[in-house]
Amino acid sequence: MREALKALSLIGLIREERGKGTFVRERSEFLVRPLLFGLEDEFELQSLIEVRQLIEVELAGLAAERASQPEIEAIALWLDRIDNFAQLERSTEYFTADIEFHFAVALAAHNPLLSRYLTLTRNLIHKWFPSQDSFYSPGLQQGVAEHHEIFEAIQGGKSVEARRAMKRHLVGSANRLLAAIRRNGERGQSAVAADRR
Repeated sequence: MREALKALSLIGLIREERGKGTFVRERSEFLVRPLLFGLEDEFELQSLIEVRQLIEVELAGLAAERASQPEIEAIALWLDRIDNFAQLERSTEYFTADIEFHFAVALAAHNPLLSRYLTLTRNLIHKWFPSQDSFYSPGLQQGVAEHHEIFEAIQGGKSVEARRAMKRHLVGSANRLLAAIRRNGERGQSAVAADRR
């Protein structure tokens, strides 16, 4: 049993947490786990941002060319949830809906390999995220507008516009993430300084 658990852990199907037990990983984690073999655990955030842009810009263009009506409706469903959660300033739910929106776009692109690399990149970028309350409401509203531009281009079958809209969104998203990381770091430094007083 011990050896079997070690094997499952090695290929990424389960994770072990000291003092807590053994848990099955999220499906999105173990689907891309083999892609991590041979890669270092640490990446510069800028590198991940650039890789995400390369992948998702192309996925948006392909989705505009290939999406079926049910797939467009699935993207629209997540867009509605993004709208609602942004208005309510419920950032945790907003980011969950945001992730699902991007995966719905990826599914509509009909390129499973690119979709898996998207999952890998999102998982790695997520490690850099500060607490989600570090993201200000105006940033959420800007994200909503960007998602609408992406959806309208995909729905209209306009691949060039879809790529441009996704690129604008990802640049904006990266800037908001970097700003949130800076604010989080400044708060941490302030707390350390207060402790020293």
